Amino acid sequence: MPPLDPQTIAAAVVGYQQELERIESRMAAIRAQLGDQQPVKEAVEKAPPRRRRVMSRAARQRIADAQKKRWAAFHKAREQAKPAPPAPAKPAAKAAVKAKAKAPAVVARKAAAPKKRQKSVAKAPAPKKVPAKKAAAKPAPKQSPPAKKTAPPPAAQIPAPEQAPAT
Repeated sequence: MPPLDPQTIAAAVVGYQQELERIESRMAAIRAQLGDQQPVKEAVEKAPPRRRRVMSRAARQRIADAQKKRWAAFHKAREQAKPAPPAPAKPAAKAAVKAKAKAPAVVARKAAAPKKRQKSVAKAPAPKKVPAKKAAAKPAPKQSPPAKKTAPPPAAQIPAPEQAPAT
């Protein structure tokens, strides 16, 4: 919005003042219809100013102490209303309760899990496959040295392959 010159601002003030006078005259006419009541503005001006209450330091301290006492009682009641935390159960008892709650299939699967772990430990983990683009950019991962191989059994212990009869 471009800045207004002083003449425009002065004209706006005069216009608003006239509008205010017109509104006040209408309000006075409405008040006259209501009867012989004092306008609200005049009633407020004629009322004596309210005096502020002055409290002594001891009175303020008594109020503060009473408030602290109420809050202490509130918090104490709240603490008493809380249920006590359950006592920790023994680990063996927890396991027994859990085992009873589980389905038999789940229990059987959990029992078989250690056997699977033993088999997977015997196998060496397979190396991760790297896409061709990334393989060129990254150096090859270090591989662990090969496991020691035992000597092959003597030839006498190796069974001879069976020969099929000629037809």
